[in-house]
Amino acid sequence: MWAVGITRQQKDYPVDVALVFPMAGLGRPRLRHIPDSKSVAAETMLADVTWLSLSWRRGTKGRLSARFAAMRVRVADGPPQRIGDMGGQHMPGAEVWLVGEHRTNGERKYYLVNLPADTSLKTLAATIKARWICEQAHQQLKEELGLDHFEGRS
Repeated sequence: MWAVGITRQQKDYPVDVALVFPMAGLGRPRLRHIPDSKSVAAETMLADVTWLSLSWRRGTKGRLSARFAAMRVRVADGPPQRIGDMGGQHMPGAEVWLVGEHRTNGERKYYLVNLPADTSLKTLAATIKARWICEQAHQQLKEELGLDHFEGRS
C-alpha cells in the first residue's frame, strides 16, 4: 500500500479508458494501441466530484479536518506515444485512487493511493494523513539521535 503526493498537473485517464487499435488511412499501419480519450490534469478530473468535509484525528488545537474528494483513475505514467491530434501522450497505467484535499487555509493538495476500489473516503484520508506521523518520526530520529550525521560502511 502506498500514498504519494502529486502536482495538480499530473495527467490521468478515466478508469474506463479503452485501448483501441486505429485503422491507418494512408501509409504504414499502426503498430501500437492508443487510448480512446485524452489524459486530463488531476485538478480537472476532480472539478465535478462531490467534496466532503472529514476529520481524521484530534490535534493540539482541536479536530483536524479538511474537505476531500476521490475517484478511481488510471495514471498516465506508461510509455510516451505521439497520438495524432492529441500530441504526445503517456499511455494509461495502473488503476488507483486520485484524492484531492482542500485545506482550511485555502491550500489544495492532490494524492494517488493504491488502496482497493471499495475503500471509503475516510480511510483514504486517514492513509494520506498517516504520512505526517512517519515524517515526524524521521525528523526526530535525525535531530535527537543524530542519524543525519551517521554514515554506515561495510
